[in-house]
Amino acid sequence: MAKKDLISQVFPTVKDLPIGEAQRVADLNWQVQSEKLGGMDTGREIDSHKALFTSDNRLLGVVGADYQPSQVDEFISSSYDLANFVGYPVSKLGFIPGKSLVTAFIDLKPMSIQDDQLNVGILIQDGFNGLQSRSYKMVIIRERCQNGMVTKHLMDSLGSTRHSKNFESNHSNRFKLILNSVNEEISRMEVKFESLFNTRFDKPQFSEFTEALLPALKRDKPSKQALRVQDQLETLFVNGTGTNGVSKWDAYNAVTEYCSHEKRYKQTSSSPDENKFVDFTKGNGFPLAEKALKLLTA
Repeated sequence: MAKKDLISQVFPTVKDLPIGEAQRVADLNWQVQSEKLGGMDTGREIDSHKALFTSDNRLLGVVGADYQPSQVDEFISSSYDLANFVGYPVSKLGFIPGKSLVTAFIDLKPMSIQDDQLNVGILIQDGFNGLQSRSYKMVIIRERCQNGMVTKHLMDSLGSTRHSKNFESNHSNRFKLILNSVNEEISRMEVKFESLFNTRFDKPQFSEFTEALLPALKRDKPSKQALRVQDQLETLFVNGTGTNGVSKWDAYNAVTEYCSHEKRYKQTSSSPDENKFVDFTKGNGFPLAEKALKLLTA
């Protein structure tokens, strides 16, 4: 069975769909509504806060009474405006109800490291629970193995501003900043990845690397979990998808393949794949892979 990248595991493809149909397929055919908080048994009313719901009765979050939410329609319109600006399509669109998180993904021109193609895109996320402002991130995914490699934060909407009625003004200037940031990040990552690709790395060096990566291995009695992860990484270093056990590039991709396809995530209010996606996108990629990249480029 062919592997899927972690965005495709969670969100539907909408690349060739009209916006209205994309919105329906992505489970975004709703409006944000609010309601005063109170006790059904006591009749008590809480004036300081209100609850946010989708118009199909899913709870989004609890916010202050003066909070003014934006709408999903605006998020979708802004995402497609950005796609038109950069000249590439919105390919994925969707909603994670357990996180109140709406996401769009714009494909960009792939980058290459020697004969390795890396897919690049802009990830747009917005938390409709009132706690997370809209953010723009660059994402890199390795084509041959569909490993999630890195995410790089580009900017938030209007700095740290959260939702407001006139939220998301001055599209053109913001879009220019986003595109400039993407190009700068791509240039930086190309230098790092080329260095990894061209640096020889053998099995003894990889063993030292995994000990630095997994501090639990240095204990007198390493945990079974740490030993199991070490074994998986050693296998992926030599026999992973597109790895040959000869370079730092192979070492890094052993870790990204483990995080993307081998590590197991728990079911919560969100699915395991949704939790994996959030783990990948909340920082600069999977925490273990981010640590691996720092060790390998130190």
